[in-house]
Amino acid sequence: GLDEAVLLHDELGIVVRVGHPRYHSPTLALQDIDSRDWILPTQFDSFRRQVESLFIASNLRWPGVAISANSMTAVKALVRHSDGVTIMTRSLIAVEIAAGMLRYVDIKGLNTRRSIGYSWLRSRGFSPVAEKFVGLLRDVANEASEQMKSGAA
Repeated sequence: GLDEAVLLHDELGIVVRVGHPRYHSPTLALQDIDSRDWILPTQFDSFRRQVESLFIASNLRWPGVAISANSMTAVKALVRHSDGVTIMTRSLIAVEIAAGMLRYVDIKGLNTRRSIGYSWLRSRGFSPVAEKFVGLLRDVANEASEQMKSGAA
């Protein structure tokens, strides 16, 4: 069987540009977003499956008219320079928030918390290289958790 270890938790939220003409509230439901405003991950992106689950939990269909991009950097740039809307974690847009370019909005009515971690075969354990890698993952996750708690990320 598999064993799992959680490194940290984060939450998905709605992301808009600062000064967006329609979406000012500190919380929004997915139903509040005009379906033509979405900028979303491409079909074969693993992150898209997480975003799709939010639409399903909200009893919404996936937007038929949306801009799709396969790069988080491209999605952030598109949102920053348009009236588009996306879903990301606050930590992914920390630099843009600090620079006053993007705004994170809590999603009303949904549990958007997700766990980030790793898994391994219980019967095999870790090689020395894998053990070192897992140690580095834990260090980075601890640093990221501290930054999220302090509001730096």
